Amino acid sequence: MFKKLSLIVYGIIYFIIIASSLYDVLFQEAPAWLSIGIFFSIWTFTGFVHYVFEKRFQSSKVWKRLFYLKCVGLAGFLVLFIISPNIYSFLNFLFIFIFEFPMLICIYKYSQPKSDIWTSESEKLQFIHLAKILDDGKELSAYKSIDQKNTTVLITKVDGTYRVKVDRQSNYAESFVKNFSTVPKAVYFMEQYTPIAMDELLASNA
Repeated sequence: MFKKLSLIVYGIIYFIIIASSLYDVLFQEAPAWLSIGIFFSIWTFTGFVHYVFEKRFQSSKVWKRLFYLKCVGLAGFLVLFIISPNIYSFLNFLFIFIFEFPMLICIYKYSQPKSDIWTSESEKLQFIHLAKILDDGKELSAYKSIDQKNTTVLITKVDGTYRVKVDRQSNYAESFVKNFSTVPKAVYFMEQYTPIAMDELLASNA
């Protein structure tokens, strides 16, 4: 609750600064770069609001692209400071970096396709089903072979955590284990580092 309240206060301050800059663009002479900056700031603020209130808007790919664009913009300000090192440009860059950093973190988190915000209802039901199997002390396993590369996944619940063991065999054997606090995190890890999808895991343990 405190985290959300802090983000809301930060968002209000961010909005006030955007509104002030937008007034300069509309009713006073302002450089072109400021107009471009305002556009990206409004776009960023829109994503921030949906992140804070855990609502979907557009897609995670859109926000991932915006995150990269914002990083490029900050890098541009850093280059300007390096080219013209003076106290004014340094303070300007420092203010922008400190002010934009929390927003960047929020947009980055919002852009993660595997976050709860972007998880569909059907996926949530699948996670609940998998968690019930593991909580009952059973194991989940799946096997897949692609181009003579064999992959086996074993998921168990050990000491309150969900353990994922991956065994790979091709020209050489490889095995690694990682623990997770939740079933979704365990499944996302499996899908990221093996060719086995959640549907295939469910089918193998039906």
